[in-house]
Amino acid sequence: MRPLSVLVVVVGCHASSPAVDLAAGLAPGEVRAGRTTSGDQLVGGVHSGARVGDYKIFNDRVRFIVSAPGPAADGYDPYGGRLVAADRVRPGGEPDASTYGEMIPVMQLRTLRTVSVEVLADGTGGGPARLRATGPDDVFPLLDSLALGNAVPLGADIVIDYTLEPGADYLTMDVGLKNTGAAPVSVGENWAGYVMGHGARSFLPGYGFTFPTVPAAIPYYATETDRLTYSFFAPAADFSPIFGYQGFLAGDYGPLSVPPGRTGGYRVYLVVGPGDLAFNVRVHERLAAHDGLPLGLHHASGTVADAGGRPLAGARVHAVRTDAPDPHRAYALFARTAADGAFDLPLAPGRYELTAVADGRDPSPPLPVDLRAADAPGLSLALGATATLDLTAVDEKQIALPVKFVVSRSGGPELPAMFGEDGFQSGGAHTTFAVDGHARVAVAPGTWHVVASRGLEYELAEGDVAALPGAVTTWSGAVRRVVDTSGWLSGDFHLHGVWSPDSNDAYELKVAACAAEGLEVPVATEHEFIGDYGPTVRALGLASRLHPIRGEEISTVTFGHFNAFPLEPDPVRWNAGAFVWYGLAIPDLFAQVRAAAPKAVLQVNHPRSKGKAYFDAVALAGGTSTSRDWTPAFDAVELINGQRGDEGAWADWTALLGQGHRITATGDSDSHHAIDSEVGLPRNYVKSTTDDPSSLDEAEFADNVRRGHLVIGGGPFLEVSSGGAGPGDLVKAASGAVAVHVRVQAPLWMGPLSRVVFTLAGVEVAHVDLSRAPADRVLRYEGDVSVPVAHDAALVVKVEGGDVSKVYPSGHAGYAIANPLYVDADGDGAFSP
Repeated sequence: MRPLSVLVVVVGCHASSPAVDLAAGLAPGEVRAGRTTSGDQLVGGVHSGARVGDYKIFNDRVRFIVSAPGPAADGYDPYGGRLVAADRVRPGGEPDASTYGEMIPVMQLRTLRTVSVEVLADGTGGGPARLRATGPDDVFPLLDSLALGNAVPLGADIVIDYTLEPGADYLTMDVGLKNTGAAPVSVGENWAGYVMGHGARSFLPGYGFTFPTVPAAIPYYATETDRLTYSFFAPAADFSPIFGYQGFLAGDYGPLSVPPGRTGGYRVYLVVGPGDLAFNVRVHERLAAHDGLPLGLHHASGTVADAGGRPLAGARVHAVRTDAPDPHRAYALFARTAADGAFDLPLAPGRYELTAVADGRDPSPPLPVDLRAADAPGLSLALGATATLDLTAVDEKQIALPVKFVVSRSGGPELPAMFGEDGFQSGGAHTTFAVDGHARVAVAPGTWHVVASRGLEYELAEGDVAALPGAVTTWSGAVRRVVDTSGWLSGDFHLHGVWSPDSNDAYELKVAACAAEGLEVPVATEHEFIGDYGPTVRALGLASRLHPIRGEEISTVTFGHFNAFPLEPDPVRWNAGAFVWYGLAIPDLFAQVRAAAPKAVLQVNHPRSKGKAYFDAVALAGGTSTSRDWTPAFDAVELINGQRGDEGAWADWTALLGQGHRITATGDSDSHHAIDSEVGLPRNYVKSTTDDPSSLDEAEFADNVRRGHLVIGGGPFLEVSSGGAGPGDLVKAASGAVAVHVRVQAPLWMGPLSRVVFTLAGVEVAHVDLSRAPADRVLRYEGDVSVPVAHDAALVVKVEGGDVSKVYPSGHAGYAIANPLYVDADGDGAFSP
């Protein structure tokens, strides 16, 4: 850790002139700052918290919005005076690209509650433009919930100065503690919390795009999209991560001791690059030299060309240090090539290997580079030829429909996950969600295997195709619906996208994935935000196939996560009306949800997943707990989360059922990244009076979920009934037994199934062997089974078996679980286990 010695001092400031035009473009050397008065002055993008009345600071290269004092529009920080949008200056007609989230200063677990934002210099007089946010220290609710309200007030003001130089590609942020008292103020925990995401991927030097929850000290933190790169760089102090949580990365910038009458803190530069992280590091190099802390980097530079020697623009050149003492911290940096194929990688002295990657081409062979003593100019990296696959899928009526195309080949190149090259991390497989049944995929020449699929209810189409250099090769296949789910609609109640800081899935990608996987009711459940897929569904022309429901994952840090849906967003309120759980006991939180959305489903998510498990937090045992935070007043519990079936959760659920709590079991994907954590596996089949998603009554759907009229589908489709009653219903035993009718369907690609299993109070009491049933027909089993019952109990029917990995690589053995038939064995007309 380098010593902190930055003092926040601003001189020669003046107020903003009313003549400042915040919508105009600026010439080189000009910079401006002022308060916005109209929407055309703001900065937009995938994520922007900018609102009219906020403050803008910009030059001819980059532009930023600082929020006015008052409640924040969204995020974890409830106060204003923070940066809420950042982008480069875009040519006319090019859409804005801000993906900025939050940088939250934290001192002794307290943060700035902004009471004023001032324009200290508007730029019209020459020199830099400056804004200042000032206010007392106050509670940071997220961390305060962890500290149990024990954070001690500092009794001082916190100040953030935002300075933009003419011609700069960076914004200077000076975060300081202003000591107006008579004694020194010491700050041992001088932190910053970074909450990025919103379509961007987080990057840490050494770790690349994959890193542990608590990395070692790093020189900067960055995020990346193909249009924009942010990096937070503090030359005077390494950033030492402390913990990560749901995309929230908190770290330490070193202790402070501020004398009376002084302001002490740290300086962070936010560099805004054009999608090339090497660009940002070159800016870091200049900034460090200017601050008298040179980084001592050497440069590996050269060009990337195709097989014919033509320069390739937009290729990624990855640098891995081969002499790194820790191979898990060997990834250094990547660069994107310019229009002429050129790249320039600023790297610390050492030995490296460079690998060039471009869509539709095999990676270049690793090129050894020695940068121990000097630069390495004139490097040449060559990529092979490219080809195009033109893919089409239709149904049995030759009508195009949404599908997932996966093209792969055996023996393809694999790159480390830290490179962030999704298409090359599994032997060169490419996944495309085609909402209209058609896709063009760039691939390296060779023989590729194509699989077109549409979830669990359709047969897949597959075949091999030879991709020729420079040519377009066509392939088509029929994807037929074979599983009859009449009377049921399929939903995934746990999905994340760009409004969750730990997901970078754009809504266009997420919705396309839901359509391609054959889901009908996707529920948006962002962390602390009420998401809405509706506009995206309509824009993609999928309203007849998908009925999106708006919800939220209430993500407490100490007592687990809970989903609520359907909800009604409120664009005026924080995070579109998300529930505020900070400081609440869980029964009080549940009461808040019930009062605000009485018809919503309240679901306990991943109840035994380490670090976010409600049942662990309240020490649930045998379905009971003495914790003040325990209440069984929820409707559903996530029995299966992704492919993480949890025997502990099964035992908890059956124990709760045994106490008479009729709680619905659900299964959800919890998909954060549609490519590698697929939506719709598992999914929930919910009883419905319509098979048309566009006609769905959300209140009826939610009521059927609460009543347990639901079957979890992780492969086969299971139907269970007894005398007209189905899952979630009360059934009467006759002569000490219940006659159960079972129907099981599965597409042929799933292979043979294993068993139908019948459990009472969680204990297996009967089964039907399916291992010898013909696997060449969709209807795998239909029959009646008499289950003896001696007392009131929950009768649960399950199907085991089937291999789903051909369509869902993250999954393996298939299953289905019907919610209970509640057996009334004593004939009193009630379920009293």
